[in-house]
Amino acid sequence: MNQRGAVELAERAFERPGDTLLRWGNAGMLDAAGAFLEPGFHRIPTMPERLGGGLYVSRNGRVIPPIAGGAGESIYWNESIGPGSASIADEGNVTPTTTMKAFWNPVNVGQAGALRANFWQPGRMVRVMAAVKLAIGATPGNIAFGMGFGSATTPDNPACIVTSTAKAGTASQTVTAFLIGVQKCRSDGTAGTLSQAGFCITDAVAIATNANTFPSGGTTVVSTIDTTVGTNCSTFQTSYSGATPGTVALLELDLAVLN
Repeated sequence: MNQRGAVELAERAFERPGDTLLRWGNAGMLDAAGAFLEPGFHRIPTMPERLGGGLYVSRNGRVIPPIAGGAGESIYWNESIGPGSASIADEGNVTPTTTMKAFWNPVNVGQAGALRANFWQPGRMVRVMAAVKLAIGATPGNIAFGMGFGSATTPDNPACIVTSTAKAGTASQTVTAFLIGVQKCRSDGTAGTLSQAGFCITDAVAIATNANTFPSGGTTVVSTIDTTVGTNCSTFQTSYSGATPGTVALLELDLAVLN
């Protein structure tokens, strides 16, 4: 029997919950302290142990991601971080204006509010999806949609925003719109950068073109953000140029960490 076989036989015979025993570690595995291993013999836990960020390390040193919805931001896992259980009813009506206005007040929808400080790392991406009700008024004018990242308490028209081309709205229509967008961190720090892109689909009777993409220019738009603070959030936004725009209301919302 080789050395590795002897160690494995011994650990099966003597392991108890909470023990840490000598095991062969491969690159990509974690030790009992949560550090990545180099190939060789290491002490790793015999039972699952909790690490930081909502992760667990298994008895073979592999990361166990939490169940989706646990908001653990685990690696290699697509999990929703809200609002889910927080949004159990439609949000209140919002009246659009001639400048971009958020479809919802982030501080009202739990985990879909501010992202924690230092959440963003270069390459990290999130996906936001929302269903909204558009109750278009008598004189809506031109309607545009957008995606932004900014203050969770004053979310309207942040500096970091991308928008669609404004299209003519049809008066006195009530329809559902569905929006999907992604945001990716290009660099972090107090002058970090974020790229954003997405689209909004509505019923064709409501807006001249029922598919509206943002940014409208078809180019990557990168804006400056402060990734070191925990007071900013992701939102979808809209603007109406007319005097009687009507109202919009959030029906469903989901924000998922993609990596």
